[in-house]
Amino acid sequence: MDEFLKEYKYVSEILSKYGWFINGEIIGGDFERIKILCKEIESNKYTKNICNDKINHLLTPIIFNPYSRAFVVYRFITLPHLNKFSHIVDKATFHYYKKDLLSAINCLTPAIEGILLSYYDWNINNGFRKPSLIKLIDNFCNTENHFKPELRNIYNNSLKNCLKNWFYSNTDNFDFESSNLNRHYISHSLGNENYYSINECNRMFSIVNLLCEIVAIENEYFPAFIPEKIPEIDNRVNLYYELIWKKTSLEKSLIEEEKLLNQNKFYVSQHSLLNFKEIVFAENKRHNDFFRFDKSKKKRKKHLKLIKLFPFLIL
Repeated sequence: MDEFLKEYKYVSEILSKYGWFINGEIIGGDFERIKILCKEIESNKYTKNICNDKINHLLTPIIFNPYSRAFVVYRFITLPHLNKFSHIVDKATFHYYKKDLLSAINCLTPAIEGILLSYYDWNINNGFRKPSLIKLIDNFCNTENHFKPELRNIYNNSLKNCLKNWFYSNTDNFDFESSNLNRHYISHSLGNENYYSINECNRMFSIVNLLCEIVAIENEYFPAFIPEKIPEIDNRVNLYYELIWKKTSLEKSLIEEEKLLNQNKFYVSQHSLLNFKEIVFAENKRHNDFFRFDKSKKKRKKHLKLIKLFPFLIL
């Protein structure tokens, strides 16, 4: 374990220079390849763009893995603090596998602070001013554990570096040459640069992974392997692969997503609140009734122009 912690610290220090962070799900051969890449980056004068491309190329298959992503969602569903925002992570993961990276990033951005606030035991109804981001990060990342204390400590340091120096960094000091994944830049629309590339999306899921690992350690839910025969995991993996290979229709995927989202404790279904088909049919009927009622040639021509402008109104 001591050797792994030493190597993890080394890898984290190199990757963090470019806004990348990893957690303990990366082991064995994957971890060895990352170590080799870090040594390569250290010994060569690569540009930041080349470094980022090399890191992303190596990490994408790991972060992308459907089983890993489904297990993260499962732990979000079951563990405290995370379960308040599991539906957001769940939905963002569906977006990810549909290659809707913009939606994935925008889903996850508020969830990070929400988890930190929950861990701080703050909510909008307790009458106290919302803690500063610095307080939230320190409260989460300075906590120690009797269970796997060394691992918790090194993950704490990695997450603190990630949040303070990158995700929540003041934009005056932010390294936009390496990344645009900055909460202030995104939430306040400080620019229109691409913050939703595959690089940035993988970075965002790396933050989610770190948060998940730390809370899992605190709750002593730390299996060596992804558990088998858990429907919440298996059903998501099946849907992820259907989305990847485009073997499902939009209608079917939405039905399956809704079933899975309803497994989240704090999810409020929107499925029956708005029926777009009923709206279109009602508008069709209203315009057709008007057309039949209006006998004047002049108004008839005017109405025909409207139909040409809005062809979806025709039955």
